[in-house]
Amino acid sequence: MHPLDGPRFKVWGAQINLQDLVAEENAFREKTKYEIVRAESNLKTGKDALRIRINAEPTEAWGVRIGEIAHDLRSALDGLIWQLSLLTTKTPARNTQFPIFLRGRTQLRRPSRPGSGRGQLLPHFETDGRRMISNLRPEHQAVIERLQPYKRGNGGPRNPLWLLSEMNNADKHRLLQVVGLTPTAISWMIPRFVEDGEPPAVSLNSRKVLKDGAKVGMAAHDVDVEFILLPSVSFSEGCATVKNLPVVSTLGYIAKHVSEIIERFGPEFP
Repeated sequence: MHPLDGPRFKVWGAQINLQDLVAEENAFREKTKYEIVRAESNLKTGKDALRIRINAEPTEAWGVRIGEIAHDLRSALDGLIWQLSLLTTKTPARNTQFPIFLRGRTQLRRPSRPGSGRGQLLPHFETDGRRMISNLRPEHQAVIERLQPYKRGNGGPRNPLWLLSEMNNADKHRLLQVVGLTPTAISWMIPRFVEDGEPPAVSLNSRKVLKDGAKVGMAAHDVDVEFILLPSVSFSEGCATVKNLPVVSTLGYIAKHVSEIIERFGPEFP
């Protein structure tokens, strides 16, 4: 058995679950009715509120599947670090794991209770992360450091490793990922010409998770508008870092990144 087979199987399990989510999302789109309708009018502005109508929402089973995917991918990364540690020692340190940090160094401290002295330093790679990979060869530590979200060009809070870490922690310690609908696209057609210089007849706010009855924009009273709404299942409450991001494409992005990290270390094992 290859040392990286364990991490690879974890990624494979996550990808199988992800394929199931793709099928579930397609089925959900087919059976769900969604539309944008005119609601209350504002006589002062001459516009109507536009509200969403949805007859169903994704079930809590989505949250369970998302948690399983996040756990498998996080475990795959930890398994990689464990195997790299075994190249130098038979007994890796107890806290051996894949470090994921938004800070490289910091002097910032957590707020402390009155009379308890100075608060602890906020987690950062140079101290906390180094401990997690203390058994690794220096060249392997350097690669792991370059992958950190805090490194310039790695995306910071939008780095796939940080998204994974936050999602996994939320699932373990707070609550399952609750999902809703966001539009991947909203288009509209105004069946008349709008003269140059007229203010926009339609305004939409389309990136929030859609709930039945939620206001998504405004439209002028005297303008006929036909809407086409293409929704996707997205993260809602439960983890602020991924809120409003589409579930399937976000998890696919993370899984691909994790797999690439594991495979780049393949040549290190005989």
